[in-house]
Amino acid sequence: MLNDQGSELTEPNIFDYATSELSQDAFICWLLHWGRIEGSGNLRDASRDFVIALYNFYYNSDYPTSLLREIKKPERQYKKIDVYFEAIINDEEVSFIIEDKTWTSPHSNQLQIYSDAIITPATKNMKVMPHRRPLDA
Repeated sequence: MLNDQGSELTEPNIFDYATSELSQDAFICWLLHWGRIEGSGNLRDASRDFVIALYNFYYNSDYPTSLLREIKKPERQYKKIDVYFEAIINDEEVSFIIEDKTWTSPHSNQLQIYSDAIITPATKNMKVMPHRRPLDA
C-alpha cells in the first residue's frame, strides 16, 4: 500500500507518535497492566504476547504465551529504570528492564548498572532481561 506521497507504507511505530520517553513509558506500563487483568480480551492477549516476545527475543527461545503465569505491577522510573516489571514465566521469576531511547543511545553502561541495582540477596536467582528500544537491535 502506498502513502499520500506515493511511497511504500512501513509498519507503524508508536515511537513516531509518542516522541517523549514519558509517553512511551506510560503506554508500555498501560499495556503491561492489561496483562494482569483476569479473563480474556484483545488487550490482555496483546500484553501477554508482548512479554513473551521480549523473553523469547532476549533468550532466543520460542516459549508459548501459555507459559506466562503472572505479570507483576509495572513501574516507571523504578531505580531510574524507564520501565521495570517482573513476571513469572515457566515457573521462573524474570525481571524486565526496558530503557527506551528516543533521541539518545545507551551510555555509561546504563543497562548493566540498572541490572546490578535490582539484584539483591532476595532476587539473586531471578533472570534479569535488560532491553533498550529498539530491542537491542
